[in-house]
Amino acid sequence: MPLRRANPDAGSADACRERALRLLEQRPHAVAELRRKLLQRGFLRGVVESVLADLERLGLLDDAAVARDACAAALQRPAALGRGRILANLRRHGIAADVAQSALREAGADADAPDELERALAAAQTKLRLLTRETDPRRRRDKLARFLLARGFAPGIAREAVDRLAAGDPDDPP
Repeated sequence: MPLRRANPDAGSADACRERALRLLEQRPHAVAELRRKLLQRGFLRGVVESVLADLERLGLLDDAAVARDACAAALQRPAALGRGRILANLRRHGIAADVAQSALREAGADADAPDELERALAAAQTKLRLLTRETDPRRRRDKLARFLLARGFAPGIAREAVDRLAAGDPDDPP
C-alpha cells in the first residue's frame, strides 16, 4: 500500500463530513464501506464514527436500502448472478449477513424460487454459445457447470440448468 501524506484535516468533522457527502453523491455506500474509505483518507476513527452516526441519523446512510437497491439491480442485470454471488457482493461492501439475506428475500430471490433457475438457464444458454469450439460434450457440461457455480448459483440449480439444456437437444448435449 503506498504511503500517504498525513491528512491535515484528520480531526476535522466538517472535512470528514464533506468527504463523506461527496462519496455518497457518487453512489450509495454501506456504513462499513464508507467507514473504510474515510479511514483510508486519514481521518481519525472518532471523527469518522461521529460523522457516520450523524449521517445515519439523517437517513443518508442505510445499509438495508443499499442492500435492497443492489439486489434489485443484480436481479435486473442481463448477466445473471445467483444468490450466492449477490450475497458475496453485498458482504464485500460491508453489508451484514442478516441484512443481505433479508434484502434478497424482499427482492424475491429465494434459494428455491423458480426465477433462480430461470436466471441460471439464461446465463447457461449465453455461455453455451461461447462453448461451440468445445467438441467433448462432457467437458462442455463441466465448463458450463463451473461457470454457473462461479456466478453464484447453488450446485443443485447449476446441475438442473445444465441437465435441462442437455435434455433440450439430445443430439448435441452441453
